[in-house]
Amino acid sequence: MNRLALKHLPFSNVMPDSAFYDGSHIKQRRLLLQHLLRATRRPVRLQAVSGAGKTTLVNQLQKSASSDLRFCSFPSIEDSHQCCQQILAQLGADIQASQTETELQHYLRQLRRLNIIPVLVVDELDAISEHARQRLADWLRWQDEEAQPLWQAIICTDTAELLTALDFQTLDVPPLDLAEIPAYLGQRLTAAGYQGELPFSDKIIRRFYRLSSGNPAKLNQLAHQQLLQPIRQRQWAFKLPGFVRHIGRWSAVGAVTLVIVAVLIYQQDINQWIASQSVKDEPLSLPEAYEPAEVTTVIAGEPDEQDLNEPIQELADLLAEIPPATMDDNSLLSQTESKPEPIVSEMASEAESVPQESVMAVKEDEAALSNEQESKPELVVEKSNDAKWILQQKADSYTFQLMGSWEAVEVDEFIDKNALSGDYARFTSLRDGKPWHVLIYGVYASKQAAQKASNKWPAPLNTVPTWLRRFDSVQNQIKEKGVKP
Repeated sequence: MNRLALKHLPFSNVMPDSAFYDGSHIKQRRLLLQHLLRATRRPVRLQAVSGAGKTTLVNQLQKSASSDLRFCSFPSIEDSHQCCQQILAQLGADIQASQTETELQHYLRQLRRLNIIPVLVVDELDAISEHARQRLADWLRWQDEEAQPLWQAIICTDTAELLTALDFQTLDVPPLDLAEIPAYLGQRLTAAGYQGELPFSDKIIRRFYRLSSGNPAKLNQLAHQQLLQPIRQRQWAFKLPGFVRHIGRWSAVGAVTLVIVAVLIYQQDINQWIASQSVKDEPLSLPEAYEPAEVTTVIAGEPDEQDLNEPIQELADLLAEIPPATMDDNSLLSQTESKPEPIVSEMASEAESVPQESVMAVKEDEAALSNEQESKPELVVEKSNDAKWILQQKADSYTFQLMGSWEAVEVDEFIDKNALSGDYARFTSLRDGKPWHVLIYGVYASKQAAQKASNKWPAPLNTVPTWLRRFDSVQNQIKEKGVKP
């Protein structure tokens, strides 16, 4: 902690709110979970492997939810009266000496009349006893005067085998992608007070992903061990024997001393060797049998005409080898007339044999290359159906709600990313007094037809969590709370 200037351990199980990583997949699950709690009365089963972050996601949902959702934790105690008393205290009721299940049902009905949704949170269903699971199943069957469940619940579990008799909405928590791991680790370090660059290289991050498969709990363990590794190496270095440390310290000094002594001993020989390498200026004498050849005379100020024409002719030959571009005579003529005649020197004026069409072809290729560099791709989203199209569908048909968001641009990005086409539509309704943008996909005559069609969706659309709805519920939402986008 002192080495990295940390306030607390960054990869421990207990963490502050600032260490929560709200990635793209996690944010989508959090918003969808919040939407399901308000729009339906079927309990939600949050299913994922151990360490995937189910508890962290539910805790962050409780802290960021509005006042119309009131959460309480399911206590795994055997006494029924104490269990009811703890839940009533969490829901904000007046605590009395004794609380029964009848009084708890009466208070839940009062909350429903005030448009407050009581949400029962079961952190780890696999860890509670069989008696507690039976009590939970009985409580989730409580209904009001309209035969609607009194509770809304979030049940976190590792398997789908428990409480199979109840009708759940299953929502998974996906593992982190390789691209999200640096941002996740950086979020935890920043929350602990670290301000430098990420202390993990790309090679180490790939090893983390290979060993953890994107599981956040395993990532925390691997990152904590990696931070402790330099400290362990220094501790091992201090355990070396004393004579080894002294040898390493004085070896450099001994090497420099030996070099100085050798220079002093052989100083005279070194000086003689340096003197023998000096070059004396002596005139060079040619052999008697050597006869110099006739030297060509060059007159200054009168250059040879052939020497000047050779580089010009070489330039013309290079330009002639460039293949002419496909271009009609009219465009070539207009392009030639529109550009001013370049100023050339006396040497370039003699190169009249250079083909004009080759020069124009080179200029045309340069202009086309610059136009390609200036062009930039734009995000084009196919125009989707609107609320009018939704109201025209049969009320007993079914459709999938893919997502909902406060920002309309996130819906556009989702459509473009999953390449949606055909029967998909978007509409806007009021939620907490603000516009809420919803995207639906498909028109199906029955539930079986919808499930069969969704199994054949291509990637990445087949990995998106969906909500199967009847068109009459969507149409009622538009009629009651629909607004223009």
